[in-house]
Amino acid sequence: MQKLTLSPSSSVIFLEQSERPLLSGLNPGKSLISSDTDFLKNVGIESNAPFLCLELFENDSGLILFVNDRDNVFPQRRVFRFSCVDSLLDGAAALPRECAKLSSELYIYRGEYYLASADGPLEALFEFADELDTSPSEFAVFLEEHGEVISESAAIKRLLNRHQI
Repeated sequence: MQKLTLSPSSSVIFLEQSERPLLSGLNPGKSLISSDTDFLKNVGIESNAPFLCLELFENDSGLILFVNDRDNVFPQRRVFRFSCVDSLLDGAAALPRECAKLSSELYIYRGEYYLASADGPLEALFEFADELDTSPSEFAVFLEEHGEVISESAAIKRLLNRHQI
């Protein structure tokens, strides 16, 4: 096993096929959020982060494990769910203009609209949407993979300037 430290919150571990048993429970091509300290110690990771994102890649010559502090993998986002486009537009209209500067994305998933945004003065949206309170940053990543992107960046700005939707 060889460990390459990329930054204080990111490492790459190279393993031989014979070391595969150390990674039981982790499948190639899948990400895992882990707080299992015994598992992490088995692969040479000592971290104070409460959760780490682990991603494994495997081929005939060996295994590569990417390890990142979850907070560096999933930027902090707030996610709001709107039941229809009218609620989305009304909610956006209620936001202060300063929200146009926030990093934000807009998705549609299973007929509902999801606005993922950096934190800011978004309280006006509570009248029109539900804020997700279970791992919103990770749900934003889920939306990137499974939802349909309507606006990749500056979604709030586009919504505030409705003609650009």
